[in-house]
Amino acid sequence: MKKNFIIALISVFLLPVAYNGYAEGNKESKEAVHSTTTIKGKITDANTTEELVCARIYIEEAGISTCSDVNGNYEIKSISPGKYNIKVEYLSYKVKSLPNVKITSGNEETLNIQLESL
Repeated sequence: MKKNFIIALISVFLLPVAYNGYAEGNKESKEAVHSTTTIKGKITDANTTEELVCARIYIEEAGISTCSDVNGNYEIKSISPGKYNIKVEYLSYKVKSLPNVKITSGNEETLNIQLESL
């Protein structure tokens, strides 16, 4: 009987502590999700405004890249806030470098880019 009472007493005191630790950890993971940003936009020809299919968009510091879709649209998710150098490449077009692009927390950034042909 005394053993059961001690186990119950320990459970009553430790359960709130364990739950509080879980809640704090869960709060941090939710904040981490909200502290990233999505960059999206459209890649087009500077002269004709035609959409460029499968242009490569590369964020150097993050080591992340993607290609534009059949409408010239692209989207890169889960980018941490900071300043980045972004490069856009497409066959028979000049490489476009965008230095020091500032990415802020939690906002969706739209970055439409026009490339010039060679």
